[in-house]
Amino acid sequence: RILSEDYQLPNDPAVIVFQREPGASRAAFEAGIRTALEQLRRMAGTLTVISPLDHERMMDNQAAYALLGLNTQGEDAGTVLEAIRSALPERPGLKITLTGKPVVQDDVNRASMHDLKRAELIGLPLAFLILFYAFGGWIYALIPIAAGCTAVGISMGILYWLGSGLQLELSNFVL
Repeated sequence: RILSEDYQLPNDPAVIVFQREPGASRAAFEAGIRTALEQLRRMAGTLTVISPLDHERMMDNQAAYALLGLNTQGEDAGTVLEAIRSALPERPGLKITLTGKPVVQDDVNRASMHDLKRAELIGLPLAFLILFYAFGGWIYALIPIAAGCTAVGISMGILYWLGSGLQLELSNFVL
């Protein structure tokens, strides 16, 4: 918060790293940075762009970085990040990488959701088979599974209420 208020830096910025490939001229390197950042400034989800061309400490002869403050109000951060990735141009002699807290958090969220879906696809049928064998009937096997699904649904509703109603920031690891 202090960085945001005192130095006008975005909260939790996405970071774009520009790397100059061997053989590329300094002028082409700077032109590539300028082109990429101009495209990002025109995007709706990008609130702030801090350019290495305006701050020499953010740039050396081989690499530079820019900070992006994202406006994700009412939008999924993943959607905004995908739009940023697709807007970044591919230029010869310049490698562009997107990183930072929002990017890493989006990657973790995607991996967690993928793993959760896979676990449910394997776990629920396996639990049903074990319960069917243990209790000797499909109705008796469905009772604990239905109770578990109900408990998960109620818990998710409470977490949704906590996150949206009380304006709490919750990690996806509370799942």
